[in-house]
Amino acid sequence: VDLNFDSPVPSEAQIKSELKVNGSILDFNEGGNATYQQISGDEVKVNVTSGLDNNTIIETTLGQAKSTNNASNVFDIAAGGVYGGSPSGKYAIMQTHGFETNRNPTDDQYSIVRVEPNASGTGWVSSDDQTGLSSLNQLSSEAIGTIMRDGNGDYLHTQMPGNSYHEHSDPVKYVVTEAGGKYFIDGVAQAELTFEFGKTYEFDISAVSGHPFYLSDTADGGSRPHPEDGSNKYIQGVTRDGNTLTIEVTPNTPDLYYYCEDHPQMGAGISTVPLGMPADIADMAGLMKSLYEAADSDSGQAGVQIDDMNALKGILENAALNGDGSVKGLSELLNNLDPNTDLSAADGDQSLQNIVSQEIAQGMEEFNQEGNQKTIDEIFKETIEDTIDELETHIPEAFSGS
Repeated sequence: VDLNFDSPVPSEAQIKSELKVNGSILDFNEGGNATYQQISGDEVKVNVTSGLDNNTIIETTLGQAKSTNNASNVFDIAAGGVYGGSPSGKYAIMQTHGFETNRNPTDDQYSIVRVEPNASGTGWVSSDDQTGLSSLNQLSSEAIGTIMRDGNGDYLHTQMPGNSYHEHSDPVKYVVTEAGGKYFIDGVAQAELTFEFGKTYEFDISAVSGHPFYLSDTADGGSRPHPEDGSNKYIQGVTRDGNTLTIEVTPNTPDLYYYCEDHPQMGAGISTVPLGMPADIADMAGLMKSLYEAADSDSGQAGVQIDDMNALKGILENAALNGDGSVKGLSELLNNLDPNTDLSAADGDQSLQNIVSQEIAQGMEEFNQEGNQKTIDEIFKETIEDTIDELETHIPEAFSGS
């Protein structure tokens, strides 16, 4: 089994002392089970000669090593095999972090991605439906082990032959235009965007050559005039090739902003969230809508003010917090966070329960305002997104690779 490391490559000393494969330290001594070969300045090959076979997934630490002679990292998993109620299908086990050392063994993390065969049948692409997987994007070796292996260390699920899955999806493509001093993303003025961990996003900026399009982790690129050294620009995972700007989003990518370098207030914000969370938000908003419509129907006068708004507010809060069994609530999506835990004692009661209650109250008030043009679907989706934005200010580690 050959392991090839992506750049940056760990040092020879690090690899020989700290690299583990399937949890085991390798023996690089003469007569041992591993050899080290420096191919180039940014490529290293580790050959494991024994102790593994082609039916064993290569789970490495110290960088994301890719096996070049091994069965794939895709498994055929029966219903309920990933989480309670998960559908049957093909799932890829992705190593999203791999810098485990003797001093810090917690950085070795995995995510689970729902996949399907590509058009040619030679590999795998991510499924459009990642519902239920947003909380499974930062799993430890121990956690992934409980899903994948039995007490003897053998796989619980059928490992698929052939090529492994290494990319979450083909790039998500946006076309950027400009009118009236504002950027338009796919025709929407100053569109608020959402990036999912593991996906690649591609912006066609050919139509805005007079308005230099950049990304920043500060609103509008920070205070103007911007620094001449370009330090306000976000460049991690970002490439510019002619009229295309591309960014590869990881769990370490912060919330971002797109902006014009020459003209202020043209862009908008970009939220970065775990893979699959937009689908979970849509499911949660759909559940809340159905509960609202049921209460509206029970009032006997569909489309008018509901009699007991406080009772409905409580029902909606419970749905947002706990879901309904088939739809996950925020508590479960945030690793079973206690809804009553105060997330910021310095700011008064900032528990999940309190934040959800405030946001739902604001959403219901906005919906019932005279002249409101938003649908109930839009209101509930914004309510959940605003709740998540508020939570991220208190517990950013839940939305990052920390």
